[in-house]
Amino acid sequence: MVRDVNKFIKYFVIQIAQWATSYQARINERRSKVEDYYQFADSVRTICDTLRLSNETQKIVLLEIEALKNIRGNVGDNLQNGHYGRLLQDHGMQLFSLTDSDAHLNRTEIGAAFIYTTPEQFLLKLARSNRVLGLSATADLETVISNFDFKYIQQQLGAAFIKGTELVPAATKKDMDVSSRCRDQGVQVNVINVIPDPDQLDDIRVMQKLILKYHPNFEINDDNHAQLALLEQLVQQLMQQLKQKVSDNALYCQKRYLSLFGSFICFLSHRNRRVVLGLQSVLPKLDTEVDTIKMSAQVIEQVFELLAGLLCPDEKRLPQLHMIAKKLQSEPIEQQVAAALKVRSEEQTRVYLLSAYKTLGVGVNLVRANTEPDQAQIIDIAPETLIFRIHDISKLILMESILER
Repeated sequence: MVRDVNKFIKYFVIQIAQWATSYQARINERRSKVEDYYQFADSVRTICDTLRLSNETQKIVLLEIEALKNIRGNVGDNLQNGHYGRLLQDHGMQLFSLTDSDAHLNRTEIGAAFIYTTPEQFLLKLARSNRVLGLSATADLETVISNFDFKYIQQQLGAAFIKGTELVPAATKKDMDVSSRCRDQGVQVNVINVIPDPDQLDDIRVMQKLILKYHPNFEINDDNHAQLALLEQLVQQLMQQLKQKVSDNALYCQKRYLSLFGSFICFLSHRNRRVVLGLQSVLPKLDTEVDTIKMSAQVIEQVFELLAGLLCPDEKRLPQLHMIAKKLQSEPIEQQVAAALKVRSEEQTRVYLLSAYKTLGVGVNLVRANTEPDQAQIIDIAPETLIFRIHDISKLILMESILER
């Protein structure tokens, strides 16, 4: 049905355009040279008004006519067979909303959105009169919403389409194969699922169970029993507050907190994890913000300090938590990151950087001065052809990411 409606609307718009063109020509024939030229858009509005179309419908008709002109250059050319149902990249897309009108039982309200300039069409338009060199690291990677359709572009350009990767020498491809070099050097990626079980959320010993899950060698004794009890009390109070104040998605917020606390435990329980970057969907909130309880910076700091005291009692300097966010500090993000990494480089203190995906993106420099204890963990994956090898670089990044999934 939607396809038939789409087809009808297209032919109806084309018919209006033809009427408007004829009407415009007749009006301009009658006007003298000193009179204003009668515009095509005004002619379309006149036809639509005669048909008693609403102002919103008139806008849709004008947009559709303009879009059809952009595709073929002439509205009438769209009457060819096979126009409907062809490739999305060739014709874009049209989205229609059909709703029965409460004002009149025999009237249907039609909403529409038209997207005709696709990325492929934009590239093809450039390629018609220019030589186009495309440089991208992700243009051919499959994503949730797909990506550039290079098969379609190659079909349209024929022999003029040249795939640059096919011209790259074998030696260069080998140097660029980072995955193979990582495997050859024994690099491993460990994914730790820190999402808590649903039955743990109301458990009065939830933190004790999380600690034993990720740090089985942890022992409860007289020295740490009181501190563990204080930690359990703090977390249980948080869980109850979430139930009371966040009725719509309390379960989600509870899991998000406990997942974060689980990542703290994974970091603190292994001394060889010296710098860790933790990224969330939201930033920690100050006490003055709305819905602070959903991700309270104060509670997060308290939990980290208690966990550090429990899991790292023998370390000379307890690990530190640095939250990276504009609203939490006056310094720019880059300076906050540099100051946090400096704690490791100069004080040899383990650091957990906590931020959000949008705040600490790929453009932020995470390079730091390398310390002697970190040298043993560095794996050289540089190709033999590079002039400077990785162990010759004075500043390196040594980060471990604990992934939440």
